[in-house]
Amino acid sequence: MEYNTLMGLLTGYGVDAEGIEDLFMGNNELYVICFSAFLSEPNHSALKAAMEKGSLDEAFFCAHALKGLSGNLGLTPYYEADCELTEALRAKRRPDAEREYVRVSAELEKLREIAEKAEQPS
Repeated sequence: MEYNTLMGLLTGYGVDAEGIEDLFMGNNELYVICFSAFLSEPNHSALKAAMEKGSLDEAFFCAHALKGLSGNLGLTPYYEADCELTEALRAKRRPDAEREYVRVSAELEKLREIAEKAEQPS
């Protein structure tokens, strides 16, 4: 995955490219590695499993970890959705948590589509 292609697609998604550049100090290769790792993060599947079995405490820990990672990667729309999910889980508001989980899942799907586009040859 090429950094400039990925960043062009992510900018359309709502990331601050300059902020990412500053945070990663120009280490574009590291950003691509971290972004790819985020998409395969085990907490995504653990969050799904916890939500499916109704374990709000387990889901909270997974969502909280993902919130930090997405924030560090500058993935603002995903981060904002996950903040809402984390708060709903912390308060154990099941209907809100389920709604926000759907939103987080949709944002993850958008990021996976971006990754697929970034992998396509130009």
